[in-house]
Amino acid sequence: MKPIRIAFLLVSIMLLQSCGLKFWYNRLDWVVSWQADDYVELSSEQEDRLEALVREKLQWHRTTQLPRYVTLIKQLESEIGTEKIAENYDYYQSTLIDFYRTAAKELVPEVVAQMSDLDDEQVQELMQNINDTANKRLQKYKKTKPAKRTKNSRESVTDGVEEWTGRLSKNQKALIKQWITEMQSTSELRFNYGNQWRVAMDYALAERKTSEGQKKMIQLMLNPGELQSPELQSRYAYNKELEKSYILQLHQSMTKKQKKKLLRKLKSYREDFQDLIEDD
Repeated sequence: MKPIRIAFLLVSIMLLQSCGLKFWYNRLDWVVSWQADDYVELSSEQEDRLEALVREKLQWHRTTQLPRYVTLIKQLESEIGTEKIAENYDYYQSTLIDFYRTAAKELVPEVVAQMSDLDDEQVQELMQNINDTANKRLQKYKKTKPAKRTKNSRESVTDGVEEWTGRLSKNQKALIKQWITEMQSTSELRFNYGNQWRVAMDYALAERKTSEGQKKMIQLMLNPGELQSPELQSRYAYNKELEKSYILQLHQSMTKKQKKKLLRKLKSYREDFQDLIEDD
């Protein structure tokens, strides 16, 4: 399985990004093992170790991290529709990033320890599948016309917002259209960065039996951005500020009906997280 995906699949499901959260959360050991088969064939012993690791980390996450999620959602619920959202926007963003990094730091070193047990044939299979996946994405990107890419991005953002607020007004959709128009493209720079990351990971995997090789793997997973070019970092920073501006405009434009839907959604996640805590 793609190393970055093994390490962060758990993290992504832990955050506010999935439906059927409780169902998948409690079955994540099986999900990770199943996903691993897409990238590398593990032995029965390796699968058992991976599933045991996920179960162990889920218990850690359930008891130490889910309460943090509940606290943050409660604060969000109390501030939706007020000026506090704009005042605390950066705090919310940094807190969500911290959730991700905390989980990654807990998980990645032990994932790397297990990856060090892969044999040469498994490593070759893993890297081949990673490269094939990346190449397919690149070819798909090249075949898609710029206007279609812009349309896809606009529809993706619109769908994502409507998932939380319900149907958007024409003015709100116009805001999203303007947002996407103003974004700086990062695609080609990201493809180049991805190539550098995969080459570095390939070299690190060749040294996976050594402490130095494992340190390199951990570094690549926890701090992949170190390989980003200054131009890519600059565009990311610009787009991040742009995102903040338009999200706050969308928040300010929400109707009472949209606010109610957003609050119901937050409440649902909060209750799911609380139930998972109490399932311990």
